[in-house]
Amino acid sequence: MSGDDRFDLVDWLTLKRRLDFSKARWLGPLFAVVATLLVVLAIGAAFALLVRALFGGLLDIPGSSLGVGGVTVALIGAPFVIWRSIVAQKQADISEQGLITDRINKAVEGLGSEKVVSRGGEEWTEPSLEVRIGAIYALERISQDSERDHIQIMEILCAYIRQNAKTSDLEITEPPFKRVLLRVDLQAAIDVIGRRSEQQKAMERRQRYRLDLRGTNLSFANFTRCDFSAAVFVNCKLEACQFRDANLSGALLNGAVLNFSDFFRCNLTGARLDSSKLNRPIAQVGGWTSSINMGELKGVSFPGADISALQYLGPKDKMNQTMGSKDTVLSPVLRETLPPSIIMEKNIYRGMPDLDKDTLKALEQIENAGFKYWFPFDAKRDMAFGPQRVHFLRSMGLDVWPYLEE
Repeated sequence: MSGDDRFDLVDWLTLKRRLDFSKARWLGPLFAVVATLLVVLAIGAAFALLVRALFGGLLDIPGSSLGVGGVTVALIGAPFVIWRSIVAQKQADISEQGLITDRINKAVEGLGSEKVVSRGGEEWTEPSLEVRIGAIYALERISQDSERDHIQIMEILCAYIRQNAKTSDLEITEPPFKRVLLRVDLQAAIDVIGRRSEQQKAMERRQRYRLDLRGTNLSFANFTRCDFSAAVFVNCKLEACQFRDANLSGALLNGAVLNFSDFFRCNLTGARLDSSKLNRPIAQVGGWTSSINMGELKGVSFPGADISALQYLGPKDKMNQTMGSKDTVLSPVLRETLPPSIIMEKNIYRGMPDLDKDTLKALEQIENAGFKYWFPFDAKRDMAFGPQRVHFLRSMGLDVWPYLEE
């Protein structure tokens, strides 16, 4: 056995092993109850001895005075011992939080690291990507070590992405275009955010927290298997991105440009795509565009969006789980299946009692075409669209945050 493999007494007793208190959580309350009972029994026994000593003649027994004195001293000193333990624990907590704050400050400094580059007699500065990536991973480690700082660290990483990937415009990119990779530090930040633990995501849901990446250009980013549920992608450029097996449930994609992106098995449940753009490549008769139609579309709404690149949104039962409006731009293939306006206008009566036969027939025709919850008027101009969307989401069983703002 080499010197590095030898165990000392502390190793043998496993005193160096870091305990994982996240497991067997049910033991915590049980331990607290048992410890409380032991303390109460000990104090009760001590008081019983003291009462017997003072009033029961225990002092008359030879050799008993020393024991009674010890009990008396213990009773007097116990509160001070407990108080000292509490103070020591508070001091340790303060010291630990101070160390975590220092680690966060040091990592944030690393996010702004730059280096001087010289070439051809000229000098300029550019981001020191190695240092920045190290800072991003350091923040991830702090988030894992300190639950109370998790949301703050997510805010730091989101702000870093917003600052370094600002979108200058929302113009669509016409093919052909050269495929490039997202800058490695930005991709690292996306990876770190996207692999948050279940406990961390549960905390975000309790606090109604949304990852805020609005106004960014993250084209060519890889979101594969990343969890960005409830995230804000408002007015983002997300062209040619990989969203395979990603979670975008409850995400806000209002005004986003989503052309050429891969959404295979992506969870888009309850996502909002108001005024978004999915209009490239241009739909061809008999053609097929793989996009959001390859993901889970339950509760998805795209009022005022341009989805003219999509010739197909799925079978009618799947389409009936989506919501659009009169100003949603459809491909020629989908537009041919849309019932006439005079029929679609009957959709505002859906869910009302005592409808006449003509209205019921029109509603059945709309449902058979796959436009069960589509709003028959322009969403941007008609204030009734908001209540209609609430009704739609409740019909889908999505009447909770982040699908509905509570």
